[in-house]
Amino acid sequence: MLQGSERCLWCHEYFDGEIGWKWMVGLSGQTKLCPLCSAQLKKMEEISCEECGRPNLGAPAEGTCHDCVRWKKVAPWDTKAFHHRALYYYDPFIQEVLTALKYRGDVALGELFSPDLKSLGKKIGSFDFVTYIPLKEGRHWERGFNQAEVLARSFAAKPLVERVGVSSNKQSKRTREERILAMKNAFVLSVEGRKENYSGKRILIVDDIYTTGATLRSAASLFYEAGAEFVAAVTVARAVGSKARKKMK
Repeated sequence: MLQGSERCLWCHEYFDGEIGWKWMVGLSGQTKLCPLCSAQLKKMEEISCEECGRPNLGAPAEGTCHDCVRWKKVAPWDTKAFHHRALYYYDPFIQEVLTALKYRGDVALGELFSPDLKSLGKKIGSFDFVTYIPLKEGRHWERGFNQAEVLARSFAAKPLVERVGVSSNKQSKRTREERILAMKNAFVLSVEGRKENYSGKRILIVDDIYTTGATLRSAASLFYEAGAEFVAAVTVARAVGSKARKKMK
């Protein structure tokens, strides 16, 4: 095993990264974060809900959590399944990293997570189409890129969805009920998306954060309406409630 000097994408400090035979023959990349920064990423290892991927933080497994039970009272989720998995818990560290990606334009951070999101998607199963959550046109223009599109770069992702909602308020500032209401009919199939046949197909959606699931479910419902067999999503992080965050400390 060789030792190489790398610079951490987050703290920008140099560290010794191991370079194995896979890297030498081009089968893998080098580590992008130093050990100290990598240790701050809390992996989503155990879940208590098989549908939304709610983490298991000491509570017994629920099978289906109370949040997903509530969703099942609303069409199409009364008859359709929705599966989500995340790489990490949403905590202050990952929040800061994703903020740097979204608002400071540090695209390399998005590319850091993209291969792991692809691996996570493979654990759910195979998919006929992969897409990502779009930004409003004005917000896309402000940032110059869509962070979800960057996160989906390891996939052969297509822009199958476009946003048509008119609200300008940020989702992060809303309550659960406000998020769900704001995301109702917030998406339509894009010009490219309307060219595809989704009957009996499996769709994967990529985004940065799962909070209430309102955004992802709103986009997913389009594909079910178009005849899809199964729709799932992967994100970098998943938010947990305040009580759960206290257990993590």
